[in-house]
Amino acid sequence: MAENKNNRKCSVCGKEEALVFFKIVKENSVEEKGFCARCALKYLETSNGNVDFSYVDDKMLASLNEVKNLIGYLINGIEAVAQDKEGSTTTCPNCGISFKNFLESGYLGCQYCYSTFRKGIKDYIF
Repeated sequence: MAENKNNRKCSVCGKEEALVFFKIVKENSVEEKGFCARCALKYLETSNGNVDFSYVDDKMLASLNEVKNLIGYLINGIEAVAQDKEGSTTTCPNCGISFKNFLESGYLGCQYCYSTFRKGIKDYIF
């Protein structure tokens, strides 16, 4: 019976849910590992010199590189939002809503909130 990938923990840290799955081929064995986003990024960054990509076409390599960049971008965005959520006391000078309130409710208070929280909103959305 196949294991449900949706319920697997990261093969490296064992803490987070595995989101990215790799089949690792070594000589005569094939091993499938599930990675959380952070561990997948580390794996892709540190294994570039040790992985034989000769069997992969250029489109696949470009896709892998895009996945690597996307994972890195997502991690940075999540960390930025988490830092803002924990430590931000910035409030809109017009309506008084805080960035923390925006993160909790998903709603901004007025048109000036967009310029006040520009960086935080950008990190939150993108």
